[in-house]
Amino acid sequence: MAHRGTIFLDEIGDMPRHLQVKLLRALQEYKIQRLGSENPISVDVRVMAASNRDLEADVEEGDFRKDLYYRLSVVSLTVPALRNRVEDIPALVDSYISYFGNRIGSRVIGIVPEALEALRSYPWPGNVRELINIIERAMLLCDGAEITTADFPAVIADSRTPLPAAAVTGRSDTIAEEWLEKPLAEARREVLETFERAYLSGLLKATGGRVGETARRAGIEPRSLYDKMKHHGLRKEDFHAPGKRR
Repeated sequence: MAHRGTIFLDEIGDMPRHLQVKLLRALQEYKIQRLGSENPISVDVRVMAASNRDLEADVEEGDFRKDLYYRLSVVSLTVPALRNRVEDIPALVDSYISYFGNRIGSRVIGIVPEALEALRSYPWPGNVRELINIIERAMLLCDGAEITTADFPAVIADSRTPLPAAAVTGRSDTIAEEWLEKPLAEARREVLETFERAYLSGLLKATGGRVGETARRAGIEPRSLYDKMKHHGLRKEDFHAPGKRR
C-alpha cells in the first residue's frame, strides 16, 4: 500500500525480535513476500520510524537489533521531551482545545492562567500524548467556557504545591496543610515519586549521564534504571557534560 510513498512505523522499539528480522530484510532487499505466497514483490518505500525508547540503550541490552537500528537511523531527529520545552505548552493547549472543540462538540474556548501554569509545572512523564489526554478529559468535564484546575486530575492540579521538606529530609515535624487533605496512601505515593525522580536526576547529573555508573551507585540493574528513567521522563543525554558525547 505504501509503494512509491511513505510508511510510518510508530513505537518501532516495541517491535518483537522476529519481526525486526523481517523488516531488516525488506529494507535491504526492497522486496516483500505475502504470507502463503512464493512470489516476492518489489517495493519502493520511504520509511519513517519513531520511538519513545532509547534505542541505543536497547541495542546495548540486546533488545533491538544493531543492524536494523543503523539501517533506520540514516537521518535521525530527536524531539525534546515536553518537560524540556514548556514554552510550547500554551500553543499546544490552544491547538488541542480547537481540535477537540470541533470533534466532541465542546463549548470550551480557552483555559484560565492558573490552570495553564499547573500544566507548565507538571513534569509530563507521558509527554505530549499525556497532554492530549488531559486536555480532552478536561474539556469533557468542564462546565464553563474555560478550563480550570478543577477539571484536571489531582496529580496535575496539585503540581504547583511544593513538596514539604519533611517528606524528603525528615528534618521537620511540620507539613503543608494541602498535604493533610490527601489520603495517606496518595500522599506517600506522591512523595516517593518526587523523591525517586529527584534522586535519579541527582545521580545522573553526578555521573554525567553514564547509565552504567548511575545504576551501580543506585544499587539497581541498568535495565531497571532505564525503566525508571522512562517513567520519570529522564534522558541520559540531558545530563551529559557540555561538549562531550557518550
